Amino acid sequence: AAPSAQTATLRIISTTDLHGQVSTMHYDTASDKPGSLAQAYTLIKQARTEVGTRNTMTIDTGDSVYGYAADYILEKSGENVLQPIYKAMSLVNYDAITLGNHDFDYGYSYIDKQLELSGLKNKCVLSNIILADTGETAWNETMVVTKKLKTNKNKSVNVDIGLIGITIPAMSTYSDCKEDLIPLPIVSTVEKEAAALKAQGVDLIVVIAHSSFGTANPESMSNNAMYALTRLSDIDAVVAGHGHKNYPSDDEASATYYNLPNVDRQTGLMNGKPVTMIKDHGAGIGLIDLTLKITSGGKIEVAKSAASLRMVTKDT
Repeated sequence: AAPSAQTATLRIISTTDLHGQVSTMHYDTASDKPGSLAQAYTLIKQARTEVGTRNTMTIDTGDSVYGYAADYILEKSGENVLQPIYKAMSLVNYDAITLGNHDFDYGYSYIDKQLELSGLKNKCVLSNIILADTGETAWNETMVVTKKLKTNKNKSVNVDIGLIGITIPAMSTYSDCKEDLIPLPIVSTVEKEAAALKAQGVDLIVVIAHSSFGTANPESMSNNAMYALTRLSDIDAVVAGHGHKNYPSDDEASATYYNLPNVDRQTGLMNGKPVTMIKDHGAGIGLIDLTLKITSGGKIEVAKSAASLRMVTKDT
């Protein structure tokens, strides 16, 4: 009998819309309730251990800073003091992050400084925001992360993962960041960047999207265009944010997503692609598990995919 092909699991772990929530104290509402990066990190560590840390990738889809606490720190301490959420994120060991609209609320120079101070700048990928004066992307246009995965036969295989980061074209409604930055359309930008990554020979392409689902055919500059990304043939998985809802989920608030074409209620796959989105303020983590088949010629193929959420509780 012919030997069976090797397989390996890649687990994509995600957070989103943290909004400065390091601990359970919600400074905006003066309340203490479940939901924080600290608690989400407990779930992240567990999720890494289950498949082996080397077989995981951890990403964040933006809106990390925003709120009264962030306003106060900036006002009292100035631009050179690191916001606590970015300090905390620097300890999580993310592979990549992107930015949300609220990350721009204090202007381009401030968020760029925060990323530099936290050591996260080289991990920030944002493909559809360019500098007004040069036309170049303000941060990494795309990224390629190589993971040395452990296979089912206890071997090692290198997998090159292309990452595309996008945010809503509206950016912030609170700052004048559009004097420094120009937004590009989501879908056409991702399509172009995915083709370029494929030409580089990457094995997988994952979109880190600070964008909610939207419609099957969104307007060019629509803020919510994530669903349309799952229709692109080059894309293998999408991690979404901005919508402050859970997906996949049986939550009533998320029911409308299942009315979109080619969404499988049993698996949560959209157009055959795994998708996750988590509510705000560290409510939980998203998990995408890709079962990869390694052919005899070394080609990597997605044999199976699954998406799920794990929610923070008061006992986390």
